[in-house]
Amino acid sequence: MERIQAAKSIKELLKIWRDMAEDSFLNWYVNPEMPEEAIKDFEELGKGDNGLEKQKHSLAELLDKNQLYVNVSEIDDAQFKVNEEDKALNRAFYG
Repeated sequence: MERIQAAKSIKELLKIWRDMAEDSFLNWYVNPEMPEEAIKDFEELGKGDNGLEKQKHSLAELLDKNQLYVNVSEIDDAQFKVNEEDKALNRAFYG
């Protein structure tokens, strides 16, 4: 979500979309394949007023929000890139 919010271009957002699809961070109802038509629609969305913001909102809707949280049992998995401060906080909270 932080990468989506910080993106400055459609090129960045398309890279994030591909990364989300590759790492299974898309909502269950989203086809991880990106047909050319979907990319064209996404690009068109960016051409109007506040286009980049609309693209960011659209991409955030595709994100599986359950993936924003990491189970404490998986906190040390390198895929999730949880920093040491967050790990310490979680261990203190959950005991």
